[in-house]
Amino acid sequence: MTQNPKLYRTLRTGEVLCAQYRIESIIGDGGSGIVYAAHQLEVARPVVIKTLLPNIAQDEMAVARFQREAALMGKLNHPNVVTIYDFVRADDLVFIAMERLDGVPLNRLLRMEGALEVERVARLLEQILSGLAAAHAIGIVHRDLKPGNIFVSLDSKGEHVKLIDFGIAKEMDPGLTQLTTAGVLIGTPGYMAPELIAHEPVSPAADIYSAGIVAYEMLTGKAAYPEISELMRIAAQGTRDPAPPAEGLQSHPLWRVIDRMYARDPLVRYSCVKDVLEDVAIALRRPAQDLAGAVAMTVPMDAVCDDGATQEQALGLADTVSVEESEFRVGLASERETKTATVPSVAVQKSGSLKLVVLSLVLLVALGGVALLLYFLLG
Repeated sequence: MTQNPKLYRTLRTGEVLCAQYRIESIIGDGGSGIVYAAHQLEVARPVVIKTLLPNIAQDEMAVARFQREAALMGKLNHPNVVTIYDFVRADDLVFIAMERLDGVPLNRLLRMEGALEVERVARLLEQILSGLAAAHAIGIVHRDLKPGNIFVSLDSKGEHVKLIDFGIAKEMDPGLTQLTTAGVLIGTPGYMAPELIAHEPVSPAADIYSAGIVAYEMLTGKAAYPEISELMRIAAQGTRDPAPPAEGLQSHPLWRVIDRMYARDPLVRYSCVKDVLEDVAIALRRPAQDLAGAVAMTVPMDAVCDDGATQEQALGLADTVSVEESEFRVGLASERETKTATVPSVAVQKSGSLKLVVLSLVLLVALGGVALLLYFLLG
């Protein structure tokens, strides 16, 4: 394919796109695109314009994935998910116009502040889960949840979370066209669920794992898998759990919820966000409630979890839980962990675990080979 230089130029400050988006400045760039602050003239609102990098924009499959991202996010009208306004593919540009957020990504917040207090972690986690619940309710799995894709801003009610970047999200419909390359890891090492590393079918449990790793980092102020290279992080994820937190944190009921969220075996892990939200409320000894204002109203009424739960149940809004019941339910959650850990599908569990161990050993052997080669070349 012949590259058209005009098609992939850098946008200039003051330039107006499609007679309605005026470019103000470059916010940043990444592995696949350039992000600009802009102003939508017709409705007088600030927006973000996300374009593709020149080498990426030449690939029709990459453009299709970019358009799929816009389409998926466009389906989500939720307080905890960034809003998409437009997708444009004109003669000389391809871009997404979306809501502009004031605040910081969670990874920057954690670098500035370190470990967060338990109540604050819970408030942020509930909003993260609420956004995921809305995505799962319409059959979308994010697949790349990490602190860099979670935006935290301040509003009249306090800190407000928005999930961003659904660029590698997947719709749970086997009939849809596959837009990712077979055999390629999809996600970010250190956050992606072990079953994604092992190329097993994706489910909402994969996002729950990633949310658990994010919660671990918020609570401890440390990376769950601090290994230097991506290969080493992938190998570590297949063979060990994150280091336990300080003793005081281990005794908190919220920790038990987080610990189960990132269980390496998806059969032991939570399978539905509804259950996580309920147990977070129980751990904090307060009623389950509408976690983001009118969140429930933004999720389709026919939304269900894996166990056939209704839309209200999926968000943990079906009823309230008293303190006395909370004490009972914390014990019940622990009992549920034990029962889930001993489910009869032992063969399935062993197969998945063996697959992860083998993959981890292959990666470790590969790393060892590289180290040995460098030793002989440099020695």
